[in-house]
Amino acid sequence: MLPLEGVRVLDLSRLLPGPFCSMLLADYGAEVIKVEDPGLGDYLRWYPPMIEETSAYFVALNRNKKSVTLNLKDPEGVALLRRLAETADVLLESFRPGVADRLGVGYADLKAANPRLIYCSLTGYGQTGPYRDRSGHDLNYMALAGALAQLRPGPDTLPILPGVQMADIAGAMYAAQSITMALFARERSGAGAYLDVAMLDAAMSWLPFVAARTFAEGTAPRPGITELNGALARYGVYGTADGKAVALGALEDKFWHAFCAAAGHPEWVKEPSEDTLRRALSEFFTGRSRDEWAAWAREKDLCLEPVLEFDESLDHPQVQARRLVATNQLRSPVPFPGVDAGLRTPSPRLGEHTAEILGELGLDPSEVQSLRERAVL
Repeated sequence: MLPLEGVRVLDLSRLLPGPFCSMLLADYGAEVIKVEDPGLGDYLRWYPPMIEETSAYFVALNRNKKSVTLNLKDPEGVALLRRLAETADVLLESFRPGVADRLGVGYADLKAANPRLIYCSLTGYGQTGPYRDRSGHDLNYMALAGALAQLRPGPDTLPILPGVQMADIAGAMYAAQSITMALFARERSGAGAYLDVAMLDAAMSWLPFVAARTFAEGTAPRPGITELNGALARYGVYGTADGKAVALGALEDKFWHAFCAAAGHPEWVKEPSEDTLRRALSEFFTGRSRDEWAAWAREKDLCLEPVLEFDESLDHPQVQARRLVATNQLRSPVPFPGVDAGLRTPSPRLGEHTAEILGELGLDPSEVQSLRERAVL
């Protein structure tokens, strides 16, 4: 039995953060009903690259879910969502603050009929504060959280543009965690909950070492002055003879001593200048290709790994052994005894399950067809 089997989730969210959250819940057995606008649905459906007529991005985030179309700007659509909410354990939405209330599907609207409902709002800046109504994306949340400033090669350079949506994914993971905690708490109290999860908050919480140093020293650490952000030559990225790179992570002394011994340079252990040591390491690593260095490090059990492109990572034996990829999708990586948290059903077609779900509410096919003709579905 899947751990979340029997939990029904109404997912009104779109794009990346909300669907990633509900995907985690669906992977572990929750029945996730994706509530979409008639016509376009989740905008991510139409974002290239495409797999046949559906976005590859949408496919990656919406496995194991069902799709229902409802026009929430129509009173009949709102009434149907309220009836669905009476059958649900969780509702997830990512509208700007106040929008759900204006539509008539906010927490106060739904709680009266279903006091056990867990209602999660996942937004950029949260439901309170002067930024609650501002628009934004991952890069903006990273910038305000102080996380983007840490992604600089040096103190006088601009931050790099991350290729990973860290604030979005962090927010999605905290939302999923908050929902599962609320489900557990409900088992004891019988009461639902309102959850206010923000991507800014999530991104900031991912900076415990930066925060610790700031609180201790009174100023935020700048790139190049901390052990994990450029101060140590033994912890960095170096180019190789074939124009690729390796990541050296010999942070603790025992790993650094082992690396120096294997490299045939015991004098590096006592090198007082990080700049001199960095130049020496840069020259050292240009002596072989990336894969030659990787084989050398494996043989000697060193904290040195190749910097792989993602398509290379897919073929790595450790990735294969951990079964992190299945049916051309990434699997949820949290192990649970007896659970295969992978693809059970493909991403749904827009509105694929509308008749099925509304039929559970007692609507017959002719009523569903009539609602479609009136653009309610």
